[in-house]
Amino acid sequence: GTMRRLSEIALAIADDCGVKLDFQATDKNIANWYYCGSALHQIERLQEAGDVKAFIDDDTLFVKDDDKALKSRLRILNMNSGMIGIPK
Repeated sequence: GTMRRLSEIALAIADDCGVKLDFQATDKNIANWYYCGSALHQIERLQEAGDVKAFIDDDTLFVKDDDKALKSRLRILNMNSGMIGIPK
């Protein structure tokens, strides 16, 4: 069967979703990738096929190894970001 790189598949899904891609997973070949369905279901399928965590946050599709933390993903918590205190 045909082999495709996990990163290529992730990029195609990001395009379908209209978001950027931040690919931090170990790249690997995926055999016989095909998917028809909503873009969000493609993300679920990507996680299963590549044994990775994939999710969209802030207009970006993040793909990372299941057992690793995201690199360079810091939330800025301060007065200006409006993420301090109790939500009104």
